[in-house]
Amino acid sequence: MLPLRHHITASPLPPNRFFTEAMLETLLRPQAWMLVASALPMEVAPLEDVRHRDWMATHTHVHAHREVLVPLAGVGRFGLAGRIYPSAPGMLFIIAGFEAHDVHYPDWSEDLDHLWLSVLRDHCVARLITAREGASRLSSAWSCLVTHEESGPALDLERESAGAPPSVARMRVVGALSLLIGAVVRQGYTEEREEERHSFQARIVRTICEHIEHTAGNGASLEHLAHIAGYSTFHFLRLFKAHTGCTVHEYIDRSRLRRAHEMQEQGCPQKEVAAALGFSCPSAFSRWYRRRRQSPSGSLPLYDPAPLPSGPSAEPASRRSATSSSSRSARSS
Repeated sequence: MLPLRHHITASPLPPNRFFTEAMLETLLRPQAWMLVASALPMEVAPLEDVRHRDWMATHTHVHAHREVLVPLAGVGRFGLAGRIYPSAPGMLFIIAGFEAHDVHYPDWSEDLDHLWLSVLRDHCVARLITAREGASRLSSAWSCLVTHEESGPALDLERESAGAPPSVARMRVVGALSLLIGAVVRQGYTEEREEERHSFQARIVRTICEHIEHTAGNGASLEHLAHIAGYSTFHFLRLFKAHTGCTVHEYIDRSRLRRAHEMQEQGCPQKEVAAALGFSCPSAFSRWYRRRRQSPSGSLPLYDPAPLPSGPSAEPASRRSATSSSSRSARSS
């Protein structure tokens, strides 16, 4: 006689607190994704849109880290590396470091829900940006932090595409994106806890500090750092100073000074130091360096945070009072 089998019925999962069912339908079907990335063959044809191109002339920027845009609702346009593409659910835009792309949204945009993934050295910051009423109402619906231990190795287009046929490179990129997006979706099924708020704020400040130190502040504007964190510029300034004891600009200067000293001790020429720190020319670096060396804050140590508990961390929806729906800094990267 065959032994009796014990059937285990899994408890039904609660609704995902980050994504709707329609959003999950897009996120959990990687086989249907269409990728737009400079390092891969284009799967979405660029188009010409005179109005959007005129708008791009004053709404384009670059930054040091990689980023991924995942449209989840609404149809629009997105500018990447000088080209304009249609933007709709199912498309993923992979932005390389220092690659020019749209910042903010045009006033004529329709209602949009966009997932932005900022891929930093040790973490990924995920946030859902919503645009309503022609982009006159923009807000960051939520933000969360994912470590690369949870999501797998950091997405690196150059590494994945080096020495491999395009089909193999695409498969590896989709695999890396699936792990990353899967880790974010999984956090949405965790229970929201009241104590998450302070933990998230401390984690996000530490992550931003690590990013500034890693890049030596190259391309790190205040508005952009606030955008990564998912806060308005005003709230991010207050939060950063509360946790570090200094302003964002002071922290960037200290990081740059330390990197400059390290490179000078290694015998790097001034032109190389200036380029690494994001200065337009060696003379601009020299002027900044002379002023900052004479500043008392330039000799102060960098932020050394206390250890934080490990595990997933997400900012509860209740913190939206700190990020106003009219905040311009919540707009896309």
